[in-house]
Amino acid sequence: MSNQFLKSSVANPVVQRRASLMASTALLAALTIVPVPALAQVAWDGETDGDFLTGTNWAGDATPAAADDFVLDDGTIANQPTLGAGDAATVNGGSVSDGTLTIDGDLTTTTGLNVSGTGTINISAGGSVTGALLGGGGDATNQGTIDAVTSNFGTFTNDAGGVVTLSVQTNGGTVVLDAGSSTGSLSNNGGSTTVAGAVLGTTVVSGGTVQLEVGTDLADADSVTVSGTGTLTVDSDDTVGSVTQSGGTIDGSGILTTGTYGQTGGDMAGTIDATTSATLEGGTISGTLSGTGPVTVQTGTTTVSGTITSNSIDITTGTLDISGGDAIGDATDVNIGAGGTLTSTTDAETVGLLSADAGGTLDTGNTNFITNGGTDSTFAGNLVGG
Repeated sequence: MSNQFLKSSVANPVVQRRASLMASTALLAALTIVPVPALAQVAWDGETDGDFLTGTNWAGDATPAAADDFVLDDGTIANQPTLGAGDAATVNGGSVSDGTLTIDGDLTTTTGLNVSGTGTINISAGGSVTGALLGGGGDATNQGTIDAVTSNFGTFTNDAGGVVTLSVQTNGGTVVLDAGSSTGSLSNNGGSTTVAGAVLGTTVVSGGTVQLEVGTDLADADSVTVSGTGTLTVDSDDTVGSVTQSGGTIDGSGILTTGTYGQTGGDMAGTIDATTSATLEGGTISGTLSGTGPVTVQTGTTTVSGTITSNSIDITTGTLDISGGDAIGDATDVNIGAGGTLTSTTDAETVGLLSADAGGTLDTGNTNFITNGGTDSTFAGNLVGG
């Protein structure tokens, strides 16, 4: 066998690499690359009139299509846009940073309708926005229907007759829910929300302030939650299903009536009437906790500088630290369970019946502790001070 034959029979690695590279190049060339079209951004110029659906009112002389974002950023244009009554438009999104958009018809968006800067959006009775209204500034007013609202800055007003079907979320800015308006649920993480209308779902206050004014109608069977740094100011009497407080403040001049109240933190500085029960596991009560339901102190330390006037208090394993001389109603019965502690070391206190299980502790310091009960009770616990 000749050397020439041997050489030709051995694979050349350089040739193999070149062949492989050529094959890969050919494969890439054969692939069809389909570019993803960029969303068009169509600006309002109001060239013809104020009709949102007139093509010549938009740059490029074409009304925004379903895949487009429209922009209104010039409040000096004489013809500001109006989506007329009975008209409908569907777009990807919209932005109003300067100027005024009036919606008398139905606007549907995929990514939301944004108002910011010095922009203004007015949704009239009969008008609607589907896809959420997003507030980054500016002003928006609703007398029609919106599915959801998120406010980060600026002002949103739900006028009388205005409906937000799903939720209002306040992260900043100012939200006003006027008398005669309604919203599905309310979540306040920052900024302020003033309520004089109906909230049909849950109310959550984790930051900022929610103020309940005359006309407020929170859902009678739904929950109210206060946490973090949130403040719920109750300036009008109302009724809800339950109140849970893990932080923040509940205050105001009105009475919030609830089936149950549960506290693990924060300050209850207003007035809550718990008709079924109240559970205390830490926090402060500087206001008034009343109700026909029993109060149970379970864990942690609850400090009372206000008043508990419920029918009874059962301190099971937690600590109730009271001061002021009127922290417990004169007719409120108190039982200290095994492992429970009642501390009243600064002021004289009067209660109804007083009883204690073995292992319970009453610490009166050097103050008087008076029982008003008309029947005998058993005290088998520890008495400190007195």
